[in-house]
Amino acid sequence: MKRHTVPWRKLAVLIPAALLGAAGGYFFMWALDPYGMTVLLPSLACLVLSFWLQAILHEGGHLVCGLLSGYRFLSFRVGSFTLLRQNGRLVLRRFYLPGTGGQCLLEPPDGDEVPFRLYNLGGGLANLLSALAAALTAFLLPFPWPVFLLIFAAAGLFLGAVNLIPLSMDGVANDGFNLHLLSRSPQARRTFALQLRCHALLQRGIPLRDQPARWFQLPQDLEPQDPFTAAALSFLPSRLMDQGDLSGAEAAFRTLLDVPSGLLDIQRWDLTVDLLSCSLLLGRSQEELAPLRTPALLHYCKATRKFTPSTSRMEFLWALLAQRDPEAALLSWRQFQHCAPRWPYPATLDTDRRLMELGLQRAQGQGFPLPPL
Repeated sequence: MKRHTVPWRKLAVLIPAALLGAAGGYFFMWALDPYGMTVLLPSLACLVLSFWLQAILHEGGHLVCGLLSGYRFLSFRVGSFTLLRQNGRLVLRRFYLPGTGGQCLLEPPDGDEVPFRLYNLGGGLANLLSALAAALTAFLLPFPWPVFLLIFAAAGLFLGAVNLIPLSMDGVANDGFNLHLLSRSPQARRTFALQLRCHALLQRGIPLRDQPARWFQLPQDLEPQDPFTAAALSFLPSRLMDQGDLSGAEAAFRTLLDVPSGLLDIQRWDLTVDLLSCSLLLGRSQEELAPLRTPALLHYCKATRKFTPSTSRMEFLWALLAQRDPEAALLSWRQFQHCAPRWPYPATLDTDRRLMELGLQRAQGQGFPLPPL
């Protein structure tokens, strides 16, 4: 029988957060009762705004602390809006990662051992320091400003705690979890730096196939014991796919996905999307591939297809080669064309287009109608 374990770390955050929320809600309703809806509605609006401002401050904390540690700016995302540097100038793109409210990516300084503590702590520290400043200022101002400042402080305290207490929730690791892994594992620190360097070159338009070969000569017995090593290992089959070796890529994707530890859910779904693309182009049947299309994967695809070209690419190939549905393939093609100009990593788009064109050739060879592309 399957053994269930108690998620103590999640409970350590969720239970205090629920109690804090209940106590805060009671306090605010009691304090605002004499003033009625005139203060209640602005307070609710302030609560929503506070979380957005704290999310910006969180990513800003990573940015400032990373720059102080010698990192170089790559991208700054809040929600799906991403500010990044391309061709020497700042541009705005759209990108969404399920389970995250934002992300700040920086290119590490040269060297095998890179600083990581301040970079990972920066976001949570920014939340906690801004919460402390808001709480102290609240006692110096007349009503109703203390109410709004305390709401802002509560949002900062919550986000700071949720990000600094080591947790992996909804398939995504938080800053505290990452810091814990990096502190105890030299392997994780090396692959952490490698992952960021690969992203930096992708953002500059250099595909995986043209990146330094030594980055991909990892030990054969290296296992994805942590999300950073898993991310670095995932570049290996992605590079094979980029080079046109679909059989090698398919085998490498399956090997990586068969490892029970190390991969976060979101990494597993992303790898499965690429595995499905390779397998479909190699002629695998719908029945063979159906077990890969789990409800969790379909939910991931639904959440990312508007922002991630590889998701639309896989759905295009699935509609064309597995379902043999030209109309559905056309919809996925249009979705790809819609999200591609906003994608922050243009170096990957060439591979996506080549795979889709190969899918069209395969479909034409099977002799059924093609979508008017």
